[in-house]
Amino acid sequence: MISFAFDDGWKNQYTRALPILDKYNFKATFYVITQMPNFMLEEGEGRMSKEDWVNLYNQGHEIGSHSQTHPNFNSTFPLRIKKEIVESKKDLEKLGIEVETFAYPYGRKGISILTNLFLREAGYKSARVYDGKFTSPNIFTYALSTKNVYNDTSIEEIRDWVDTCEKDDTWTILSFHQVENNPQKWGCTPEMFEKICEYIHQKNIKVLTVSESLKHFNVFA
Repeated sequence: MISFAFDDGWKNQYTRALPILDKYNFKATFYVITQMPNFMLEEGEGRMSKEDWVNLYNQGHEIGSHSQTHPNFNSTFPLRIKKEIVESKKDLEKLGIEVETFAYPYGRKGISILTNLFLREAGYKSARVYDGKFTSPNIFTYALSTKNVYNDTSIEEIRDWVDTCEKDDTWTILSFHQVENNPQKWGCTPEMFEKICEYIHQKNIKVLTVSESLKHFNVFA
């Protein structure tokens, strides 16, 4: 089983990746920064609008939180971390979006017992890291691993990941950032994304959102 995860809420995820997801009838989880800082807005095509988030949600995609402003939790005071976790969820709920999952800014940075407590208290059921590992539904759900797709990740490598999921009857989250023609380190091209989706479709592997996958494994109801 495969889950697609998109971080940050870039507009090109909506304009470039979404049509490809629609072509194969795949649903994804989009982790959005609800109050993206100005320095990030200058990159690429900018961010999705709130209307885009709602449209994705109404089409059956999952919207998760990636914090309000994407701070490094390792160098952030606990009260600010709590605010980022709680208020970003409220930002989305005000739009009628139910939020169950969170993605830590900067991957694994800032994971702690206290952060996990904040997530639980806020009503999140899972949280995702950024560590390049296969996902396991049998581990702590507030540290779900992901396989990261960069601009130098080869299609052969990604096919190996997909084949492993099929062979072992397991699950992995494929994590993406920007989807654009000339991506920097964290991005991939629309052509690459199309190849990934096409291969998963050819293999007839189930694609679910992150929260749907956890429910599939009876991690939570």
